[in-house]
Amino acid sequence: MKEFSISLFLERDIEKSIVKFSNGFKFNRAVGTLDDKSKPHCTIVKWKANEIANEQLKKLNKLMHPVKIILSGITALPSRYNEKDKGIWVEISILKTEEIKNMAEKIVDIVGKENALNDIGQLFRPHITIAKSYDKTILIKGITPKVLRKTILATPKLHVMKNVEFYK
Repeated sequence: MKEFSISLFLERDIEKSIVKFSNGFKFNRAVGTLDDKSKPHCTIVKWKANEIANEQLKKLNKLMHPVKIILSGITALPSRYNEKDKGIWVEISILKTEEIKNMAEKIVDIVGKENALNDIGQLFRPHITIAKSYDKTILIKGITPKVLRKTILATPKLHVMKNVEFYK
């Protein structure tokens, strides 16, 4: 079984701004931060399947046009790796516009709700993950977050991950 996703990718200058912004965070025990090779993105839908049928691919390709996204601030959320090492995710929030909601719903209609790995209903929070840490606090120093209040175009792309084992 493979994991597929359709994510929104940003223009390179915006990506660089986000990577630079993420470098302003200081953690004692970071487990995931951005670097120059990072491709900050917003995952719209993830799903599992053995393959993508040609008909599905044709329908998905029709959705691959630039989408306007609105970056709307920063969020720090608790993670749940395990009871011992809880930490935080740091994300740039993206407003859940009708365009993004409609895209997510169309993708799920194409790939099948039973295959979707993320919620696209009320709990759907479009975002760009910029860091993950086992720390329970973060230090932000000297950041001017101009990138956090921007409306930009993002391009959807299909991503195929290697075979993944799914547990019931």
